[in-house]
Amino acid sequence: MLLPTQLPCRQAKERKGPCPHLVNGRQCRSQSCRQRSYHDYQQIQWWKQNPGKSRCQKGSNCAHLQTRTCLWTHPPGDQALQAQLKELMTRGLTYKETLDTTRLLELSQGFISISDHCDLASFNKVSSTGIAVPGCPPRFTPLSEPLVLECDANNKSLCFEFPRYTHPFEPLFRSVAVMSPDVNIFESADIVSNASNLRKLFHILAHKSMRAERYDVEMRGNTLLLSRWNEDPSLNDSLGHGAGFERKTCRYPADDEEILRRSLSHHRVVAYRFGGLRCVVQSEVDAYYCDCEKRRSTLSPHAVPFVPSGSPSPAIPTPTSGSPTRKHSISLSGPPSKQRPELAFAALRLDDPGDSPTFTPAEPDNNPTLPSPPLTPTSPLHPATDTILQHASAKIHIHHLGRNIPSPCLIEVKTHKALNTPLFTPDAQLYFSRRTQLYDAPYHDKGVFLPGPGLVVQDRTGALRVWEREEQETLRKLAALLKMVRDKVREMVEKGVERVGLVVCQGEGGSGRVVVEVYDRGRGVGLVPADV
Repeated sequence: MLLPTQLPCRQAKERKGPCPHLVNGRQCRSQSCRQRSYHDYQQIQWWKQNPGKSRCQKGSNCAHLQTRTCLWTHPPGDQALQAQLKELMTRGLTYKETLDTTRLLELSQGFISISDHCDLASFNKVSSTGIAVPGCPPRFTPLSEPLVLECDANNKSLCFEFPRYTHPFEPLFRSVAVMSPDVNIFESADIVSNASNLRKLFHILAHKSMRAERYDVEMRGNTLLLSRWNEDPSLNDSLGHGAGFERKTCRYPADDEEILRRSLSHHRVVAYRFGGLRCVVQSEVDAYYCDCEKRRSTLSPHAVPFVPSGSPSPAIPTPTSGSPTRKHSISLSGPPSKQRPELAFAALRLDDPGDSPTFTPAEPDNNPTLPSPPLTPTSPLHPATDTILQHASAKIHIHHLGRNIPSPCLIEVKTHKALNTPLFTPDAQLYFSRRTQLYDAPYHDKGVFLPGPGLVVQDRTGALRVWEREEQETLRKLAALLKMVRDKVREMVEKGVERVGLVVCQGEGGSGRVVVEVYDRGRGVGLVPADV
């Protein structure tokens, strides 16, 4: 099949379409929308009575239906499924109350930024009962020739059945126990979450997403566990070409271990301070893009602390006695006291200041932070060993293999339709997962990807600094909401409620208010095992 080396004239011309807000009977206040879409009333009516009558091929899974910006027609069945989503989310839950979100900006003052970023652990998901630690992401190869891909929804070679663990956060805690055994998360962190949860909450608070989201929440000590809803029917949906593009461009070298090559995803666990909260965040990694592995051993079964590229390796002391997964509390100073230990975020920082993937805030953060003592690296597990951790509620198999890839080498791979503005920019995802490298590939009609001089790996460090300044209002709301939820869940635990559900959505009638409903999930399996 011959592939075009350049777009046909019909596609190469800049095409303006109707404003999606006006097509859906809403007001449009976006200046950028006026530059890329027409807003004339007669043209909008012509669109709705002619091309817009065609049925949307994505059906009820259409992301634009979720945000009320689809240009095509959806039958009542599609719209009914969307309306039923919230009912499905709350089935089996007991409503408790609705949080007051009208004062979020008042509750969060000062410049909000992320600071004291450090890497704690990494792992690959091998199966629903196994992980590889430290694991390794696949290697990314930029597009060098034209590529034609089916839409992910029609691509039968893709697998969307990902591992589901009995306790969703167990892989996170097990990997941290192996790679950072001196870190006791429950003694040190305020919030444990997935980066995707923070991103989705951000988009809701920014009124960029109309879709309701549910989160499962628990409190362990003073630490809030914020997990996605694992029964969400949209978790395995992929509406574009992104999964197929990753399959073609992100691959493991042939000399990597078979367990890594057949693993389903790689994850990084990081710690940082956000809006005065000490956060431990897990995020999925698409790939790495660098030549660091050429300067390292090909594979290392050791679970060693992360070492920055170009920085001296820390000395490994004499192995400590006891279990390698044993956790130690970290005191602020001197002997143990009643004061709450702090996670040594700054001491675990990986990168030299000049190479750090964290973003220096343009304005000072007014939230005071407590000093943290340095951590002494502990001895890794012996090489070529696997560990089976078993207890009453679950069993997980840890394969000790992989290699450490420095954070600056990790890359986010995105795709979007050419000449169309993406529904969401990748900035929030990059920000909360602490990525700076981005490869954003446009595709044309029939899933055609074309290489070109403009299709390169981008360094988004500077752009994310700008984004952080421009999004201060929403970031302040997010920090305040997280604190509010943490306080409320702690209060509910004191009243005997063990497991909490949150449903977050936009208010009715375009009020600009975000609704956060709190539910009792009842008893059941926890987000982490009892022995963690």
